[in-house]
Amino acid sequence: MQAIKDGVTSRDESVLWRFVSEVFGQERSDFARREFERFSQPPVVDGALAFKLYDTFGLPPDFLQDLARDRGVLFDQAGFDSAMAQQRERARASWKGAVKQTANPAYQQLPKSTFEGYRQTRSENCEVLAIIKDGQGVQQLSPGEQGEIILDHTPFYAESGGQVGDRGWFYSEDHNALVAEVTGCYSPIQGV
Repeated sequence: MQAIKDGVTSRDESVLWRFVSEVFGQERSDFARREFERFSQPPVVDGALAFKLYDTFGLPPDFLQDLARDRGVLFDQAGFDSAMAQQRERARASWKGAVKQTANPAYQQLPKSTFEGYRQTRSENCEVLAIIKDGQGVQQLSPGEQGEIILDHTPFYAESGGQVGDRGWFYSEDHNALVAEVTGCYSPIQGV
């Protein structure tokens, strides 16, 4: 900096200072104009934030709109709608479709299964309505084989709408022996 200063004559110095003053003056003026424009616009409730309040805490959007209007604040409806659309797409993408094999007669002939999981985490004296292996009804599964077991009543929550189905175990009637591990649950058809 000192080398630059030594090379500047007093005439150059006055030109340089005039230039610097003009640039700073213009920047100050531009900054003031931008800030004035920013603050002269009414405040806006961010639509994405409003959607988060709705989606996470259940705060209704019409309540937020009324609150914004009462306070003289704009509500970003387009931002809210965009966030809602994005959430719908995420939900659609994550939904696995828990109902499967609806055309399989083995499922369609079964009586309705009763879900008891809201009242208890354990069910006793369950009747096995069907055992399915590779889409076909079978009488039993051998040790190590995988299949599907349909019960008349169960505490296991079936996979639905992206929610993962319960896991657990089947025990013998006397509760002394582990019979099978439940690695997932789904509803093959409505009510089963």
